[in-house]
Amino acid sequence: MLPRKSRAWGHVTEVVRDSKDHPESRVGLVFDQVIPPGKKEMPFQYPAIIIAIAAPMRVTTVPTTRITDMPVQMAQGKGTGGSVLSAIQSNAQLVGANILSSSGAIGTANRGVIGIKDMALNNSNPGYSVIVSRKGSLRLDFDVQILLQVSSPLKPH
Repeated sequence: MLPRKSRAWGHVTEVVRDSKDHPESRVGLVFDQVIPPGKKEMPFQYPAIIIAIAAPMRVTTVPTTRITDMPVQMAQGKGTGGSVLSAIQSNAQLVGANILSSSGAIGTANRGVIGIKDMALNNSNPGYSVIVSRKGSLRLDFDVQILLQVSSPLKPH
């Protein structure tokens, strides 16, 4: 697992634009390295393919007045109730605070395309992934989530 805002570097292996006779557009990709935020390059021993792709995580703001939802730090030497009351008295903006909540993150068990309409993932070509838009041009949003898998190349028989 890599932190959010990590960058994956690779190259395009195939491009097919949609046309009147061929309504699908396709982009083949293979990844060679990843760069976590503030870190140096981490090359893969073997190229990585996409095994899951998902819509960006959803970040929402949840208004709340419940003490249990508020980010309250406990004061050393005070009981739970006293610490909460002291925190609210010294931080009046906590009452009715807006708490950020995120959802829709993909994990290592996910496969295929999740939450993106008219898109498919084709891994039938050994060594690279093909993202397919079933209708028109292919479009990936900036914060799209991509799950990569690095695996050793196929051995000749």
